[in-house]
Amino acid sequence: MPRSAKSNLSPVQRIWPFILIAILLLIISFLLFQSWQRNIVVHVIDGDSLELADGRHVRLLGVNAPERGRCEASEAASFLRQEALGRHVRLKHTGTDSYSRTLAIVIVEDLKAWVLYMRGYISRFHPLSPQSPVSPPYPQFYDPLLNRALVSRGLAKYNFAASPDYKATMKAAHDYARTNNLGIYSPTCRSSEPEGRSSDSCSIKGNIRAGKHTYFLPDCPNYSDVIIDASYGDEWFCTEVEATAAGFTKSPTCR
Repeated sequence: MPRSAKSNLSPVQRIWPFILIAILLLIISFLLFQSWQRNIVVHVIDGDSLELADGRHVRLLGVNAPERGRCEASEAASFLRQEALGRHVRLKHTGTDSYSRTLAIVIVEDLKAWVLYMRGYISRFHPLSPQSPVSPPYPQFYDPLLNRALVSRGLAKYNFAASPDYKATMKAAHDYARTNNLGIYSPTCRSSEPEGRSSDSCSIKGNIRAGKHTYFLPDCPNYSDVIIDASYGDEWFCTEVEATAAGFTKSPTCR
């Protein structure tokens, strides 16, 4: 009886297909690992900017955290460092700004993130939970969407530049933080009266809006409407000389 073709194969020839498959799987695993590694956060630059393992600088889309030295700036950077440093992130709706930085919706995506997110999501349906099932997942619960997490805690302003898919959720996070006076919307950063000042004479309001530095005296018609927002860089001044020296000019509404 003739021997089958299979029986004529040597041991090496028989296992060669399995070797090829193993090599292919190793190559795919290596490529996936490399792709995963390039999106690890290795440095938090400030409250709204990250650096990834492959050298990309990522700016969170639709978010403006206070600049260094301003109210809540260090808190924003600290929160981002705690949530993102050393973690894998997924970038969505990416673009590039004038500084060649990547603009993106940034989502923490690893096992720890999913476990925390699901734990928070499930707890929202618990009968003793203070949140209803339709309530937003902030700030009581873990939120892997870093753009929204910063805004919902009042650690950054929403600048309305987010992609259409995220405008509604970002606006809701902004409204939540503002309504609850969190972070940059708290009395720590915002004030309309010189409470706690060393002297009542230090009541000149230095206001920065749309790049214009303007100061307002107490007898200006709209003085009471001006909010001093330290996260924007607004300041209180004791004298007009002090305000002028800081680069502010008198509001044309003042007599």
